[in-house]
Amino acid sequence: MSARAGFKGIKRMCISSSPVSTNQEQPSLEEVLRDLNESTDVPSCVKFALNAMVAELEKVQLERDKLRDENKELRRRLGISPDDELNSTSVANDLSSDERRVNGSDEPA
Repeated sequence: MSARAGFKGIKRMCISSSPVSTNQEQPSLEEVLRDLNESTDVPSCVKFALNAMVAELEKVQLERDKLRDENKELRRRLGISPDDELNSTSVANDLSSDERRVNGSDEPA
């Protein structure tokens, strides 16, 4: 099979799920990956690479969820509203004023 023939199969698979096609519900990543893995038109090296990327993406999503939960718990413990936006500068400024209060001085440390 030529590379061109292989790409025809891939192109056929992608048309129905392309962003341009709005007449139907988009398939899930799992469905698309299953179809890709079952296709004889897709080279095994491409299947391997895409499956590896999806596995890595799933790890990243799990880590993101763990960090979000940890952040939520830390905010709860510190009495910070979930709606409050924080950045490193505002946190550093708050820490500096707390340190000044502990040291009994309003002067910067």
